[in-house]
Amino acid sequence: MIAGSRPGSPPPRSSSAPAALKAPPALGSRKGSANRTKARITLARQHAKVTDARRDFLHQVSTAIVRENQAVAVEGLAVRGLARGRLAKSVNDASWGTFLRLLEDKAARHGRTFITIDRWYPSSQLCPCCGHKIGKLGLNVRAWDCPSCGEHHDRDIAAALNILAEGIRLKALNDPTDLNDVRSVHDVAAGLADTRNDCAGQVRPGKAIPNLAPPETSTAHAA
Repeated sequence: MIAGSRPGSPPPRSSSAPAALKAPPALGSRKGSANRTKARITLARQHAKVTDARRDFLHQVSTAIVRENQAVAVEGLAVRGLARGRLAKSVNDASWGTFLRLLEDKAARHGRTFITIDRWYPSSQLCPCCGHKIGKLGLNVRAWDCPSCGEHHDRDIAAALNILAEGIRLKALNDPTDLNDVRSVHDVAAGLADTRNDCAGQVRPGKAIPNLAPPETSTAHAA
C-alpha cells in the first residue's frame, strides 16, 4: 500500500492460480514414463512463468517507490508469523517479505531513507486527520467513520497515511540535523511526484500522492 494508492497484487501462486497451473492428468502416469516426464516439464515451465511475472511485478513497484520518494516508511510486520496463521495464503501470495527486502535494498542503493515502523503502532486505528484512536477493528471492517472529526476513511489508505506521518516523525527524531529535509505529510517527495503547489488533479501517469485526508477516501459527513 502506497499512501493514497494501491499498486495491485502480484500474480497468485499455484494455490490460487488458474487451472493452467494444475497438475496435468499425465502426472498420474507410471513413474519414468515419457508422458509423465513431458507433463512434469510442462507444469514446471508454467510455474516458472508465474514466478517470473511475480518477480517482475515486485521489482517494478519497488523501483517506482524508491525512484519517486526520498524516504520510504513501512510497517514492521512479523511476516513469518503471519505466514503460519489463517492469513498464510494471502501473505504468501502478496510476497510481503520479498517486497520489503527489495525496498530496503534499493533504498540503500539509491541513497533513500528506509524507516521501519514498530509492529505495535496502531496505524489502522488512528484517524489521519485529527489523530483520534478508534480502537481495535476487526479484519472485516474495511472502512470507518471518525467519531471526533466525522471523516470517512478507507482502512488501508488511512493506515498508509498514518505510517507515512510516523515515519516522518521518526526521521526527524533520528536525524535532528536534517530537519530541513523532513517534509510534512501534506508535501510530496522528490523524483517524479507532484509539487506542493499542485492544485489537485492527475498530472502524470498513475495517481499523485494525496494530502493527509484525500478527498476520494475521506469525505466529511455532515455533523
